[in-house]
Amino acid sequence: MIAIILAGGHSERFGRPKAFAEIQGKPFYLKLIETLNETALFDEIVISTNEDLYDQFNYKHVVVDVDDCKDKGPLAGIYSVMCTYQTDLYFVVSVDTPMVTTGAIAYLFEQYKDYQIATSADMVGYQEQQHCIPTLAFYSDSVKTQLQHVLESNDLSMRHLYNQVRSYWVDVSNVPVPSYWYMNINYPKDLERLNEILNV
Repeated sequence: MIAIILAGGHSERFGRPKAFAEIQGKPFYLKLIETLNETALFDEIVISTNEDLYDQFNYKHVVVDVDDCKDKGPLAGIYSVMCTYQTDLYFVVSVDTPMVTTGAIAYLFEQYKDYQIATSADMVGYQEQQHCIPTLAFYSDSVKTQLQHVLESNDLSMRHLYNQVRSYWVDVSNVPVPSYWYMNINYPKDLERLNEILNV
């Protein structure tokens, strides 16, 4: 099983690459690598990023988008890792969700296994108040062909993919603590707020 950290965005709202912003004294991407390693679930943890940021990661497993889908957003990042690292199952997490916990990942993995047995699920991810979070989700390798078709279309939204595959969503409230584990850092003020919570 492979974990994919999506870290190829331009971070325009944040003002600088979020992968290298720090929380609890660590860059976001290293914080996530540490958490993912602690789960003991993954054979490899891979960072998906763009060519401009590639050399800035102090890490050996870094992938840039394959030529056919450069600059096509997070789906291109997922697809490029799938093309580089073959496995049956991938866990996808965005680098701007640095506080995801081992418990949240392990719980979602158990949910994926249940849905896979019952329905042959292609994707199982979290949702908040019925808002799907496809950047906190397990993806079967069965989505790869459909993912390629989506990347060849004019609609590169993640919704375009998960609406065409067998996707299921688990509410974040099923993992109640800590309350900030799925917090998405989009703006500097989001990071300030998170630091305030952690320092209380």
